[in-house]
Amino acid sequence: MSQAVTTFVLERHSIATVRLFFRAGVFVAAIALASNGYASEEALLTPKTAADFAKYVAAVEARRARDLAANEPFLDIERQPPAQLARTMAALRRGEVIVTRGVARDGSSNEISIDGGLINHWRGTVFVPHVKLDALMRVLQEPQTDKHKQEDVLSSRVVSRDGDSQKVFLRLRRTKFVTVVYDTEYDVDYKRLSGERAFSNSISTKVVEIENAGTPKERALPEGNDHGFMWRLNSYWRYQQLDDGVLVEIESLTLSRSLPAIIGPLIRPIVNSTARESMTRTLASVRARFM
Repeated sequence: MSQAVTTFVLERHSIATVRLFFRAGVFVAAIALASNGYASEEALLTPKTAADFAKYVAAVEARRARDLAANEPFLDIERQPPAQLARTMAALRRGEVIVTRGVARDGSSNEISIDGGLINHWRGTVFVPHVKLDALMRVLQEPQTDKHKQEDVLSSRVVSRDGDSQKVFLRLRRTKFVTVVYDTEYDVDYKRLSGERAFSNSISTKVVEIENAGTPKERALPEGNDHGFMWRLNSYWRYQQLDDGVLVEIESLTLSRSLPAIIGPLIRPIVNSTARESMTRTLASVRARFM
């Protein structure tokens, strides 16, 4: 642990307690203590942060549009060398979920940065066996039942429909070193490209943190002026029909507050694992709806 982080922990906790952590080798405990201060602070989504996220989103959406126009591989896993792709497909057919990190770059191939914010950019793929694309698309456009509801999703409903477009409400719960509940809304569009391919985009239009959720003291915090764990959530889905099922891919962008430099190295692995676990649960729940 760096001297700065050690000082941060010592200022808030007794020297004896910190020594106990190190003697026991419980480094995670030190992370949790440092995290509590971060988790209790409020954060503000600034116009600059929102504009940088919009720039990041535009780069992702432009790249995805170019891929379709240029007849590039439809799914990210199709970019793998043949031997690696064969191993990936074998894992997917065993029911595994494949998750990798993503990144968006500008015209100079530099990663697009977010002033005052942090992007969690992930791709995930799952194989849904013994289903046709038409059936899968019909089911995905309906709210999840309790039987197959994702752990993160407390409730869901379709607010309105217009052809292949929907406005969807989700109450979400995210848990790691703190538990946070959000009321969120999305514009979702579905499009068929061919008999074997389709895609959908889910763009967040409202993300409101709910304090004391499920209690008489429940209240909505001002949008963009909360704890900053999730300010935006966009997801881009692709569906590919195979002979024996459908491959489902998600590319997800989540905007949250930036990590304080003093504890960023401690918190970042927790943030990454939370995002990765959420992606895995989302895709696993899609597969479960057809099993």
